[in-house]
Amino acid sequence: MRITLNRPEVTNALSIRLSDDLLRAFEYLRDSTAVKVFVITGAGGNFCAGDDLTEMGSGAWGDANAVMRRVRTYQHMANSLEELDKITVAAVDGFCVGGGLKLTMACDFRHRYRAQPLGHAGGRLGHCARLGRYDASGHAHRQTHD
Repeated sequence: MRITLNRPEVTNALSIRLSDDLLRAFEYLRDSTAVKVFVITGAGGNFCAGDDLTEMGSGAWGDANAVMRRVRTYQHMANSLEELDKITVAAVDGFCVGGGLKLTMACDFRHRYRAQPLGHAGGRLGHCARLGRYDASGHAHRQTHD
């Protein structure tokens, strides 16, 4: 099964809607006995720019308490992906930062097509769901390159 983050006009930034859709997809995969391998990728030549900062800045995330609930939802989303009993692959092309990087680190394998920057700026923005045992260098999970 393949899921494509399809918001190329905003570098596949994680909006509230996209994040909720991903969580539902991961829950579907969790319950599926037919799916054995799952690939997540991004549209438009980039994987994911992380949180949709325009949406966040517009007030759509709500007050400080609502923002913290959203951050916990993102953590739950990453945990749901990591805990799948399927082989999970992040097919990464282009930019992959913030929550996008977190998604890749929750996968069993990461394949990068182009060596673009990886990074996580959440701490500088005042929110950062914990990374747990994730290791961007590939020590905890295998990472491949072309």
